[in-house]
Amino acid sequence: MFQNDPLTILKCQTIISEMLQLLKLSSVSPTLHMMIESQIVPGIQNEDAEVRLTAMKGLGLCCYISRDLLITYIPLFMQVWLLAWMGSSKVIDF
Repeated sequence: MFQNDPLTILKCQTIISEMLQLLKLSSVSPTLHMMIESQIVPGIQNEDAEVRLTAMKGLGLCCYISRDLLITYIPLFMQVWLLAWMGSSKVIDF
């Protein structure tokens, strides 16, 4: 059974971010791609601000591993920054 409450999602996001910080990855595996698409990007679209922030941290750590990911997701980082600068809590559609 999948739990989609903010606390459970935040725990998953935190585990992903901690894993990315501890492991010395030099490339993005298919498993990591799957986590980006199924956990991190949906986390950025979440209404809970803490979940969004933790998901952004995870995506940033992934982009640190791969320049191609950075190029793919830089528009998302820019959109999040712009919305934060404008003081909006709008959910992001990417």
